[in-house]
Amino acid sequence: FLFKTLQGAFSVVYLATHKETGKKWAVKVVDKKSTSAKQMLSEIKVMSMLHHENVVNFNEIFDTPRAYYVVLE
Repeated sequence: FLFKTLQGAFSVVYLATHKETGKKWAVKVVDKKSTSAKQMLSEIKVMSMLHHENVVNFNEIFDTPRAYYVVLE
């Protein structure tokens, strides 16, 4: 991760750079203690359906024992 860009009550957003391509990504890190799998799935479902120039695009999610890592364009 390059640096923290935003911090909210339930998550932190970092700016990350793909090592091979150099492409910049926003990575939202959501602590599993602050949200349920059902809530996370609902958020991902909504983000996956939205396609607008003023809305960040969902790319993928990584599920770890402590947190969800949501990769956004």
